[in-house]
Amino acid sequence: MIYAKTDKDRINISIKGESEDLLHELAQIGSALYNAACSGLGDDGGYYDDAEEDYDDCYEYCGIKRGDHFYYRDREFICLEAEETILFAITANCIGEHSFDENNRNDWRSSTLNSWLNGKFLSENFDKKDLISREIDLTADNGDKAYGAASSYLAPLTADEYRKYRDIVPLFGEGMWTVTPWHCGTPITPNASNAYNVRYVTSSGILITSGANYAYGLAPACFFDLTILSSRRSARTGEIELYEEER
Repeated sequence: MIYAKTDKDRINISIKGESEDLLHELAQIGSALYNAACSGLGDDGGYYDDAEEDYDDCYEYCGIKRGDHFYYRDREFICLEAEETILFAITANCIGEHSFDENNRNDWRSSTLNSWLNGKFLSENFDKKDLISREIDLTADNGDKAYGAASSYLAPLTADEYRKYRDIVPLFGEGMWTVTPWHCGTPITPNASNAYNVRYVTSSGILITSGANYAYGLAPACFFDLTILSSRRSARTGEIELYEEER
C-alpha cells in the first residue's frame, strides 16, 4: 500500500507490504506524487488548499526601479525615479489628445488642462491620498520666471524633466505636451495675450513649440506615496502592481 501526504515543503511517501509486487508499487509512485502535489503544493513551492484557484493571487513583493513598468488601477506607468517612500512616474501611454488651454494661454496655473487633469480626471482615476503634490517649475524656455511655480498632483513633464528622462520616456504618435511655456509675454507687456506658445515633444522626440489651443498627446506624471502603497509582481501575469497596504 502506498501512502502520500504533504508536509508544507515536502511530500512523504511510504510503501507497506511484501516486495513481490515492487514493480507495480513503483509504477504507482508517480501517480501518488502527482495527486499529493495537486492537493497541497503550488507551482512555486507554496502551500495551497486549492492550487489552481489561489495561483492567481500569488505575488512576490517587488521593489520598483527606474525604468520599470507597473500598474496602478489598471493603468500602466513608467518609473522615472524611485526613492524609499516615493515613486515619480509617467503614464506609459497618452491618455488622449488635449489642448493645453482653450483660451490659448500658456500659464499652467490657469490652464483648462490643469483644471480638467486635477479635477475630473484625478477624481475618476486616482485616490488622492495615494499621491503627493508635485512642485512644478514654470520657468519659461527663455529663462523668464514670471509664472513662478505651481503645485499639482498631475501634470506633464517640464522641458528639463523631459531632457533628464528622455532615455525612458516613450515617443508618442500624438506628440506630448510639456508644462513649459516658451516665454511669459514681452518685456513691455508681461503675461499679455501673446504668451500662448508651449513646449511640446514631437513624435520623433524633438522639442518645439505650439499654440496652447492646439491638441497634442497628454502623458501626465505624478508622485506616488509608498507610505500608503506597496508594490508586488503577479506570479500569473508577471505585471508589477501598486496596491493599498492593509493597516
